[in-house]
This record gives sequence, structure tokens and C-alpha cells, in this order.
Amino acid sequence: YLVENLPELIEGFIEYGKNSNLKYEFIDSHYWDAGFVGIKLASIFNIPHIFTPHSLGVWKEMQMRQAAAEEGVEINEVEFEKRLNFKQRNATEKIIMQSVNRVIATTPKQKKIMCEEYGISDGKVAIITPGFFPDKFHRIEENGLEKVIRKYKLPARFVFVVGRITPYKGYDLLIKAFKYVAQEMPEVKLILAIGSTEPTEVEKRNKLSQLAESLGLADNTIFYGYVGELEVFYNAAEVLALPSTYEPFGMVAIEGMACGTPAVVTDRGGLKDFLVDG
Repeated sequence: YLVENLPELIEGFIEYGKNSNLKYEFIDSHYWDAGFVGIKLASIFNIPHIFTPHSLGVWKEMQMRQAAAEEGVEINEVEFEKRLNFKQRNATEKIIMQSVNRVIATTPKQKKIMCEEYGISDGKVAIITPGFFPDKFHRIEENGLEKVIRKYKLPARFVFVVGRITPYKGYDLLIKAFKYVAQEMPEVKLILAIGSTEPTEVEKRNKLSQLAESLGLADNTIFYGYVGELEVFYNAAEVLALPSTYEPFGMVAIEGMACGTPAVVTDRGGLKDFLVDG
């Protein structure tokens, strides 16, 4: 696990800071491994520490267990813990949040979990939603959009989904649901810009492609790896889908909506507090 190597990073950081005569006013850490480093450095340099966990171990574990139960899948507890290290993560997150000066939640749901599951006082937690780059993510004029649509050979009508490849992103659920969309509107395609060129991710993407083929959707689904000009796809899509079974916030939905594209999301993440249903 990465956390096992962090003490060495802390020692190197302290040595570098002292040798370079650097002074810091506060520490702003993100995610639990950085928070682990942050509490050590804040103590040594005697400065305030602000922590934004983004993803919460307790919440993620609850959602994964719930999803497995709903699918009738029995969890191998030894392998589950070995792979995800939830016991250490959850305990460390609690220590971090109790130690810092301020905790930042990205959604009201996340704040509620911090207070109830980690025992953090309401007044210690502030809600600050993630931002996006408005210079990149905005509506593209029709003339400009037509050019980039031709560049990428995008279909006239499509649903778009983008993200990393992990089990809780729910791409398999979306593909299964899209079968019914294709039956009603066969001209609509599903574009999945997911994963990277890493061999393990290519393999996972190929399995999703095989799932689509088994459902008779080979001609209705288009798979991409990494996409640099996301704003083009957001603008050209009729709908952006976020089918996650666990999602602390869901930046892609915010980016897509900034481009004028409606988003369809699950109720498993924090975004439901910011979207108006219908």
C-alpha cells in the first residue's frame, strides 16, 4: 500500500524544507494518503492543516457492500480487505479529520457521513463544491462544433459517458440499460470514453465491449480510451450519463452541464443534492 511508504516521503519533505529554508503558512491536503502526510508536517512545522478527503472510505465501503448485496454477490472478506485496505483507511481518515483545523466536504451528504460515521463536529466541516475550468468547459458555437464533430466522426445523436474504469463506475449497468434505449431509438449511439491505454484497463474495456456485443449493441456502442478534448464530446452529446454506484461528487456531470448538456446520474453520489430531477 502507498501509505506504507509515506514516512519516507515525510522525512524527505522535512529535510528539503529545512535545507531550503522554506516556511509555510498552512497545509492543504487532499485524499487520505496526503492527509496522513499533512498531519505529520503540520505538527512539525506548527502550522494549520486543512483536509479535503474527496472520497470517504466508510462511504465507499458501505456502497460497495450494498451493491454486492443487491446483486447477490458474496464478498470474500479476506480478499476484499486485502485489495481495498478499508480498515486502515477508515481509521486513518478519522484520525486525520480529528487532528486537522478544518475539514472540507464537497456535498451535504459527505458532511453528514463525516459527522455521523467519523464523529466530527458540525462546525468543523465546511462544504465547498469542486470547481471546473470555464475557459475549457462551455458551450461551443454551432459552426465550431460542426468542425470538431467531423474531426472525431461523431454520430448525429449519442449518449456520452467518461471516466476511469473501476467496478463502481457502473458502465456495465449503463450498457445493459442502453439496450432498451436502442430498441426505442436505434439511431442513438452510446459513446464510452473510459480508461486508458494501460493493458489492465484495455482488458476491462474489452470485457465491456464484449458485454455490449452479447446484448446486440455492437453497432450502437463506441469505445474510446483517453479523450483530450472532452468539451467537444460534452457539447455534441444529447445526454451525459453518470451511472456510478458510488460517486463522492461527479465532476464530469458538472463539466458536461457547463457545456449545456443535461446529465442523468444515479442517486448513489453527492450530485443529487445539486441537480433538479426532471
